[in-house]
Amino acid sequence: MEQKAEQPRPQKQKSDHFPTVVAVLIAIVSIVSAAVVWRAAMAEGSAAAADRQGIITTIKYEAAYAENVRMLYQEAQYAAQHLKYQVRATTLRASDDTGARGEAQWVEQIVVGLSGFTPLTTDSAYHNADGSLDLESRLADLRAADADLRDLDAQQDFDQADRCYAESQLLVAAVSIFAASLFFLTLAEITRRRIRILLAIAGAGFVGLGLLAVAGIEAYFLVFRLMMGG
Repeated sequence: MEQKAEQPRPQKQKSDHFPTVVAVLIAIVSIVSAAVVWRAAMAEGSAAAADRQGIITTIKYEAAYAENVRMLYQEAQYAAQHLKYQVRATTLRASDDTGARGEAQWVEQIVVGLSGFTPLTTDSAYHNADGSLDLESRLADLRAADADLRDLDAQQDFDQADRCYAESQLLVAAVSIFAASLFFLTLAEITRRRIRILLAIAGAGFVGLGLLAVAGIEAYFLVFRLMMGG
C-alpha cells in the first residue's frame, strides 16, 4: 500500500501594516491641516472685524472732536462779546453823563449774563500774559471732559487687527509644514522600497514640527490676549 506523499503546507504571508500606518497618518495630517486652515480663517475674520471697528471708532472720535471744536468756537464768540460789553460798560461808567451811567448798569447785566456761558471770561488759566485767550488749553480741557473722546481708542482696535493678521499668516505658514509632511507620506505610501521607511520618518517629523508650530503660535497669542485683558 503506497503512502501518500505529504503536500507542503502553504506558508503564511507576513502581513504588511506599513501602508495602513501611512494611510492613517495621511488622514490625520489632512484633518489637522483643515483645522489649522479653519483657525487661520477665524483669525483673519477677527482681524477684519477689528479693522472695521477701528474705522468706526475713528469716525466717532473725529465727530466728537469736531463737536468740541464747535463748542470752543461758540465759547470764543461769547468771550469776545463779553469783552466787548465789558469795555463798553467801563467806558460808560467813566462818562459824566447820567444817561450813560444808566446804560452802563444795563450793559453790566449783559456782561454778567455772558460770563456764565464760558469759563474763558472768568478763569485766568485761559488768559495769556498778553491778554489773549488760551484756546488750546480750553480745547484740551473740553476733550478731557468729553467721555466719548476718553473712551474711544481706535489705535487699540488697529493693534488687535494687526495681531490677528499676524496669527493668521503664521498659521497659514504652519499649514505649509503639514503640506511637506503629506508630500513625504504620499511618497512613502506609493514606494515599495526600503527608502519608504525614511520617507515616512521624514513625513512624521514634519507632522511633529507642524504640531509644535501650531501649538506655539496659539500659546503665544493666547498668553498675549490674557495679558492684554482679552
